[in-house]
Amino acid sequence: MDDAGTTRNVERPTTEPPRDAQWFALFVRTGSEESVRRQLSYLDPGLQVLLPIREMIERCMGRERTVRRPLLPGYLFVRTVMDEVLYFRIRSLAHVLKILGQRASGAGRLPTPVPAREMEIILRLTRGGDLITFSRVHCEGQTVKVASGPLVGLEGVIVGVNRRKHRVRIRISLEEAVHVIDIAAEFVDDPD
Repeated sequence: MDDAGTTRNVERPTTEPPRDAQWFALFVRTGSEESVRRQLSYLDPGLQVLLPIREMIERCMGRERTVRRPLLPGYLFVRTVMDEVLYFRIRSLAHVLKILGQRASGAGRLPTPVPAREMEIILRLTRGGDLITFSRVHCEGQTVKVASGPLVGLEGVIVGVNRRKHRVRIRISLEEAVHVIDIAAEFVDDPD
């Protein structure tokens, strides 16, 4: 992340993780997500690293501007086959505080992967990349219909709408903790 709070996309490794690879969530120091992501790419080019970034509109001194912010500040996702060696190599990286799903300390205690149903929402939002762009949304009373964008098919996770800020509030659970996050939306009069 640069001084303006924006994040640049970093090239993905060319090596694909094995088929039996699973997603793990890393809890890192907030603001150091990009640094940890670079460290992970140097650590093992076979790791698939996901840092979901949301594009949104913010108001500053009466002017609107589009900015990019992490979807879940302090979290990174890594797809790999976790073994003890890789686990300790990741844990020893600067700014990595914890790998979620860690059990009590001791030999042979590897973290549990992020459940597929929890990871599915994040993967659908990012659509295979890192950037979550605007969705086109139509509101009819209490019903929210998504016309296009990353929220298509995820109407069930929408918990609120803020037209003035151009945002839709969604619910994501991660390791049994529920996070309510704002995602950028363009509100349209006609859903088609």
